[in-house]
Amino acid sequence: MDSTPWTQGGCDPNANPGSFLLEQCLKNNGVRQSVMESWWSTFITEADFEKMANNGINFARIPVGWWHIYDSQGGVAVAHLNNSVSPTDYQYGGLKYLDLAFSWGEKWGVGILLSMHAAPGSQNGDAHSAPPDTSGNHYWDPYRNNQDATVDSIDLYAQRYGAHPALWGISLLNEPKGDINALQTYYYNAYKAVRKYTNKAVVINPLISPFQMGTEDVWTSFMNTTSYWNIYYDLHFYSCFGGPADQNNAGGAIGYIGWDRYWQIVDFYNKQPGRKVIIGEWSGANNFGDDRVVDFVNAQMKTYENADGWAFWAWKGSGGGWNFQSMLAAGIDKSYLNTPYYLPHPVTTSSTTSSTTSSTTSSTTSSTTSSTTSSTTKPTTSTTSTTKPTTSTTQPSTTRGPYDTYTATRVATRTVTETFPETYQGPSTCSAHWGQCGGNDWRGATCCQAPYKCQRQSEWYSQCL
Repeated sequence: MDSTPWTQGGCDPNANPGSFLLEQCLKNNGVRQSVMESWWSTFITEADFEKMANNGINFARIPVGWWHIYDSQGGVAVAHLNNSVSPTDYQYGGLKYLDLAFSWGEKWGVGILLSMHAAPGSQNGDAHSAPPDTSGNHYWDPYRNNQDATVDSIDLYAQRYGAHPALWGISLLNEPKGDINALQTYYYNAYKAVRKYTNKAVVINPLISPFQMGTEDVWTSFMNTTSYWNIYYDLHFYSCFGGPADQNNAGGAIGYIGWDRYWQIVDFYNKQPGRKVIIGEWSGANNFGDDRVVDFVNAQMKTYENADGWAFWAWKGSGGGWNFQSMLAAGIDKSYLNTPYYLPHPVTTSSTTSSTTSSTTSSTTSSTTSSTTSSTTKPTTSTTSTTKPTTSTTQPSTTRGPYDTYTATRVATRTVTETFPETYQGPSTCSAHWGQCGGNDWRGATCCQAPYKCQRQSEWYSQCL
């Protein structure tokens, strides 16, 4: 965790975890605008994208809050919302830095996965989802208005960035907890919102608690028809929060990565044939207490290359195995990071066995870490790869749990071909009332549904009114 905004604003990160509570403290101290503007403008800059590109990193997972997109309407506190949501008292000004991140990504060949990290009411009660209080409660899944407001936010993000050449995909919700029926209903609705504007990747997280692998019956049957395409599952594999992956010696931790984690990826492909998965968060953080963190990170890159991609938390701002720049300086194996960025999801693609690596940066819209902080600056590093583990004929036939040990025998590569509906042509309809219809770098619809007219609000935003 980088504590700069809390330190600069005289706020206690333990008493004010996450974006919302941080901003309330800063506001009470009379420094919210100055501290947040300073943070957004300096934490991630073009120099970070240049460094990623120069190190073979081609992919950035950028966490965002639901409220940032409403900067285009003057800020969420004054914007027209289709659903009643509270709180809405967030600092205006972060969206322009997200725009910059997209322009830097395009310039330096770093694709961007936009990740909804903080939904209205908080989807998990943890600091990185900007909870409204310190109770640990999550208020997203019990209230349909919060879910629908998240769909509205996803719709606006897809409008703004769906046609941007740097967009790799959109992740619909990070680490959700609670009611799985509400979650899946939301995924259906958010998927439809994204598909109005782009055919690029849509990423979904199973429940983080209780932890799901995407291999459960409720997921193997989910969105499993030709009506849904280019969907990735997102699994988060840590080795420092308990469980069998959390070992007290490096040998055990590295062995678990090489065997158990590998076979968990194999198990996903066996139970979800034709589906895709990224290891959307992992790190070098550990509890084995010796100096083999480089070996530990190398082992994870080697294993996670068998998935369709991975994302390391974080690019910068944290220590103790959480900082990918520190891992680069420590001498991790950069052969995993030496392939150029490619756009894997045009209307028809065929990619072969090239392994691509990427790293994710903070969203520059607030500071976060895995344990305490705001929703939208969870910097991460990721890769994409078309190398997949095959079904092994030597795998034991008995049913195993997700943490049982297998011995990996071989890895084979395969060609991945994706075909999308030929009728997709990008945005085909005019924007609805209150929707965006123009502005600098706007690539969405530039007309309005009758009887509304596209009216210029600023150089960055025109709106259907």
